[in-house]
Parts: sequence; C-alpha cells; structure tokens
Amino acid sequence: MVRFREGVLVLGYGLLIALSFTRLFTVVDWSSLGYFFFVAVVAEWLLIPLPTGTLSVTFSVILPVFMIHGTLPTAWLATLASLLGNGVLRRRSLSIALFNGAQCALSALAGGAAYHLFSPLPEYPLAGAGLNSNPMGMVAFVLVYIVVNHVLVQLFWVLRQGKQPVMRHLWPILLESVRWDVATCFLTIPLGLIMTWLYAARGPLGASLVIVPVLAVAYIFRLHLSLSLANRELTTLYEVAQKVSSVLQLEKLFDLIADAVRRVMNYDSCTLYLWDEIRQELSAVVVRPASAAPHEGDSVRLGEGIVGSVASSRRPELIVDASRDPRTAGRPRDPQACRSLMVVPLIVEDQLVGALSLGDLHPSAFSREHLRLLTILASQAAVAIENAILYKRTEHLAITDPMTELYNYRYFYVKLGDELKRARMQNSAVSLIYLDLDNFKQYNDTFGHPTGDRVLREFADIIRKSIRDTDTPVRYAGDEFVVLLANTDLEEARQVAERIRRSVEAHVFLESESPSPIRLTVSAGVASYPRNARTEAELIYLADQAMYQGKRNGLNRVSAYGVRQEPGACP
Repeated sequence: MVRFREGVLVLGYGLLIALSFTRLFTVVDWSSLGYFFFVAVVAEWLLIPLPTGTLSVTFSVILPVFMIHGTLPTAWLATLASLLGNGVLRRRSLSIALFNGAQCALSALAGGAAYHLFSPLPEYPLAGAGLNSNPMGMVAFVLVYIVVNHVLVQLFWVLRQGKQPVMRHLWPILLESVRWDVATCFLTIPLGLIMTWLYAARGPLGASLVIVPVLAVAYIFRLHLSLSLANRELTTLYEVAQKVSSVLQLEKLFDLIADAVRRVMNYDSCTLYLWDEIRQELSAVVVRPASAAPHEGDSVRLGEGIVGSVASSRRPELIVDASRDPRTAGRPRDPQACRSLMVVPLIVEDQLVGALSLGDLHPSAFSREHLRLLTILASQAAVAIENAILYKRTEHLAITDPMTELYNYRYFYVKLGDELKRARMQNSAVSLIYLDLDNFKQYNDTFGHPTGDRVLREFADIIRKSIRDTDTPVRYAGDEFVVLLANTDLEEARQVAERIRRSVEAHVFLESESPSPIRLTVSAGVASYPRNARTEAELIYLADQAMYQGKRNGLNRVSAYGVRQEPGACP
C-alpha cells in the first residue's frame, strides 16, 4: 500500500514538474485559467462522499480547460484544485491530499497523451482549439482520463482494505463504483461541452450560467447527505441511550455499544478496558470481533502506552498512526496491529471506570468527527457499564462465599437442580463429593478462628487445583465442603476425591506463618445419580452419610456410598 502510494506521488508530481521545465507555456490566458481554477476548487470542495468513492462535477471544469488551454495547464489546474479544494478546504489528511493531487496529474497527462495520438494539432499548446478540437482525440482524452482516474482510486481503495473480509465482496463493490463513474460521465461530459461553448461565446458569465446551478445542486445534495448522516448519528445515540439503561450483562451491553458504533463508522477492532482498583491497572475484558487481539495486551497501567496515557489524562485521543507514536516504542511490531486508534476514557462522577478503544489496520482511518461521536457514545455507555459492573459484583457476592471465594450453598442448590435436570434429559450421571476436615474443631479451638479461617482458604485453593474447570466447588458450612461433578459417575468422582485427599495430606498449612509444620487430613464421601440417589436431597444426604460412615471406620479416607469400604490411607 505504501509503495503504491509513493509510486503514484513520484510519478505524478515528477512528470508534471519535468514537463513544466521542458515544455513552457507559449500562449496562456491567465485570467481564463484563474476563473476555471476558482470553479474547480469549489467543485473539489463540494465532492459528495459515497460508500465506494466520491461523486464530483470537477470533470465538467477539466474538460473545457483542456479544450481551451491544453494538457499541461489542465494537469496543473486539476492538481492544484485537488490539493486546495479536496485537501486543504476539506481538511483531509496530508497523505490522501497528496495522493489525490498526483492522481489528477497522471489522469490529465495520460488523457493529453491519448488525445495527441489522434490529433494533428501540435502537442503544446492547444490554446484556442475550443470546439474545433479533433473529435477522436477528445474521445480518447475523456476515456483515458476517466479510466486512469478510476483505476488509481480503486487500486488505492483495494490495497487499503488489504486482507479484510470485505475482499470477499470486492467485485460487487467495484461494479457499484463503476456504475457511479459512468453516471458521473453522463453528467459532466455534456456540462463540460456546454461550458466550453458558452465560455467561447460569452466568456466567464456564459459558463457560469451552467456551472453555478450545478454547484448549487451539488451543495444541496451534500448538505442533504450530511443531514442524513447527522440524523443517523442522533438516532443511534437515542437508541443507545434507550437500550443501555436496561442491560446489566456486561458482554451484552458491550455488543450493543460495538454494534451502535459500527452503524456510524467502520473499524477492525473494538476493545473495552476496565479499571481494576486493587491491581491499579486497566484490563482488556471484551474485544470485538472476538478474533481481534487487544491493542496493547491484556492489561496496562496508568500512563503506560496509549490506552494508559488516555486513562491517566482522562482526555480522548485520536492516533493517526500508532506505529509512529513514541508511546508504542519498544513494543514488538505486529503486522496485524491496528495503526489508527481512537481511545476514549470512561468516567462516571469523576471516577475512572475504564477506556474504550477503536482500531483500524490502516493509518488515518478516523477523523475528529469520529472521535467526537465516539466520545458522546462513551459518555452514555460509561454509566451503563458502571451499573453492569456493580450488578455483576453484587451477583457474584450473592453466590460466593466471601472468605474462601468458592460458591456458597445458595448457588449450590440451584446448580444441583439444573445438573440433575440435564442428567435426566441426557441420561447421564451426576456425582457429589462431601468433604470434611478431620478434627478441625479441635484445631480451631486451639489456635483460634482467624488462624482457622486462613487454613480454610488454603484448603479451598487445594480443592480448586484438584478439580476440573467444569466442576463446582462449594463451601457448604463451616469446615464442610462439597464438589458437584457433572457427567461424572461414582468411580470417576471417587478418584477426584482421592486426589483431593492426597493433596491435603501432603500439604503444609500456614507454612510461612508457623514455626512447626501444620498437617491436616480430610475425609470424603461420594454418591452419584442415578446409581445411588434420585433427587437432590437424597444425593446430598447419601454423600454426607458416606463421609460419616468413612469417619467411623477411620479418618483420612474416601468412602463411596454403596461400595465396600476400601481404605484410602492408613488412619
């Protein structure tokens, strides 16, 4: 992409400057060129943006300039009008403005060369040729100018897209662009011929009778499109404000925000960072699309990188090219990393909630208008995200034991009912392990409850490390714990219980706090649906009974209900 753009710049401006030195203007009507230059600048300023390009009446000005003044003046006029009208006045990025200027220069020079292949007139100048120009030469000029201009624009657009999914739909989009180019030709070529005739007959006043109404219509049409876009933005903001207030699930809320942003601007990735007050860092919690990687890794600290800098300053930023930003220095270069970035802090009542980051794989993909709109969306989303975080935190506290951070008995009963329903439908097994630390009451009375609490936390960690992610560990009551195992039969559950028992037996509790090693053991009972129990209450009761039956035969062992006792360890 960069090499293509640089090649067009060198070729376009290089040819234009070289020909200006070798072929001087011999007859130039500067007042005439000044008039057409002014009209061309206005026409470039009034470009109408379309999804796959732009609609412009500039060629209706280029055509009479070529017929009256020749190739080189036309090339200069087209180039400077593009730089001033389409670049400076429309505040386009410098790289795009320069490319458009070189594109106009190449189109005019190529069209002029094609004209002289079919024209007996001298190559320079064509002053005074007017309507007496060779018809075949004029057809060649028009066709070559339009084709070269179209090809350069489409190559720029295609290369800019790279390997994005839109490439799968490339041909329909290109055909749509060709359709607009053909429509533009049918509009601008007759206008150009009429302007040439009126200018030859009546001067600038005659030509203005045609071009001024056309420019007025273009202005009204562009104004209509701007109002339509503004209306779409307001509608989007209104819909977001209506919907986000009723959504409390964080991922669902973020999907709603990401979809709303997609309706008003394109992006390659959208990332939500949330502020972690304990760790003092921003963590990337949701990324859309899911295949995209966070721009700066999974987490960043305040002031670190672009996201951390925005969160620290609490001011939104537009990054034209992240690869050249000093805040990304030292990071490994990823060819799939986003180069255009917009990062907006999420603030609620002067408190940092997180940051919202939008990325595009190509530089200069976003504008200040995009940043303004994203900032408005983020201000609406920040309160909803804060509410979703509080809801998730409250929901977590409602089902979690605060000391061990395992699930509590309230969640356990709901989960057990769901798993048994699923097991009945799928004809599968569900098992339950009931765990009780041996002689823990005596230990608690000797060393105190604070020490006992720390032991229970270490015991909870052992359970978590000994089971699968799909299993459900629960602090049932006091020093009694249960583990719910879906799609697990009695023998498999017994093996899991035995793994926990051995881990506890080998573990040294409070190793960093106690001068002498503290050793504990655990007894476990196992029961299974449908082998032993048919209901939730029966499954809990039988697992509990199996555990106490094992304790009666000796501590530190695993007992499976309905299975002849096998010593799991020496009591």
